[in-house]
Amino acid sequence: MKRIPAIFPFVIALLLLAACAPASSGSASQSAASLTAPQRDGSSESATLAELYGEDYAKFIRDTIEMQMGNRMDKNPDIKYLPITEEKSLTEYVSIDDSTEFYFNDDGNPVIVLPAGSVTSETFGAQEFILPKP
Repeated sequence: MKRIPAIFPFVIALLLLAACAPASSGSASQSAASLTAPQRDGSSESATLAELYGEDYAKFIRDTIEMQMGNRMDKNPDIKYLPITEEKSLTEYVSIDDSTEFYFNDDGNPVIVLPAGSVTSETFGAQEFILPKP
């Protein structure tokens, strides 16, 4: 009798899960921040940054992240955030809008995720900034 490779059942399970996943009803251009934001524990909350923080959400988030960048640089001289060291606005490096990636942490705070290399050396990886609860 031939033995089935151990990976085979795993591959079948993945294919079944993919086939059973619901189809996307949103347009391809729908932004990540206006979709359901996942939490680290796998559950989700549906909200947009504008809904959470109001009309001036982009300015509030920019100011909050820039403050956190300065604090991190004070604590760890090895990390250099470009908006701080070059004395430019965060928005010259990344967009703070409907496409800004975020999730809710275990405490329910929104966490902004900036791609690796966008605001500091790529060696530091993606940068996450916890926002206060709205």
